[in-house]
Amino acid sequence: MHFTWSHPAKLNVLNGGEATLNHLNEIQEVHRVTENASRFRMFIPFAALVVAAAVAFLLVDGPVGSHFGEHPASGEVKNFFDAAEHFGTPFGQILILVILSGWVKQSERRWNPVVMRVFVTAVIAGLAADVGKLMISRYRPHHFDFELQVADSFDGLLQFGAGGHGQQSFPSAHTASAFGFAVALSWAWPKQQRVFYSLAALVGLQRVVMGAHFPSDVLAGAALGYLVASLYINNAWVTRIWDRIDAWCLCEKPPTSPREQTVPDSLPRESATG
Repeated sequence: MHFTWSHPAKLNVLNGGEATLNHLNEIQEVHRVTENASRFRMFIPFAALVVAAAVAFLLVDGPVGSHFGEHPASGEVKNFFDAAEHFGTPFGQILILVILSGWVKQSERRWNPVVMRVFVTAVIAGLAADVGKLMISRYRPHHFDFELQVADSFDGLLQFGAGGHGQQSFPSAHTASAFGFAVALSWAWPKQQRVFYSLAALVGLQRVVMGAHFPSDVLAGAALGYLVASLYINNAWVTRIWDRIDAWCLCEKPPTSPREQTVPDSLPRESATG
């Protein structure tokens, strides 16, 4: 469902007449209610992941972190999860976007404007987690002495990476980037969203079985990546900027005012190649 902003005197109704100001207000009210409901639904997965992270910290970080910190996955299991990890890395994301955008099969079309928007969303989600690592110092499982309490894995605030890579466990940036990528991909290609979120979950699992993160690190990273990407991809100001970039790349005339812009519904939209 899409509504187009225009002057009420120019809005044609189904009976062939002209829409009144009340009709336009009704349209705007419907969109406002839908948008508010969408924002509420957006926070449900985020809240669920935060709660899951807290539960994991209390119940499973110790035994799971201890096991995989000393005995990380190896052999073919390691190879499988290492392959899945690239869904949460920039180079892997670029390769996936090349395939999804149709560049391989549609060589005549050299640019799909959705690609850059999706990639930037994933990068921002990952960077948000990197900032978190600088603010919160936590030992990684393979650097932590499990004779101590799991709570002792947290080594302080605002150390800005002074402890090095071994103390940058919380939150998982790979997982944050993967879930941010999944959010953006689901916005562009909603029919495949289950696949995207499944791949993001595999990235988080890979970080655990390799002893690089505690389960709560991964769940916190997933929550952060989901929230940041959802806020970014659905932000009206950001959308207007990207619409202008897309129009420029496709040599189309961008909207000249907010009244000429399309007001999307709250659900992700299918891209031209989706």
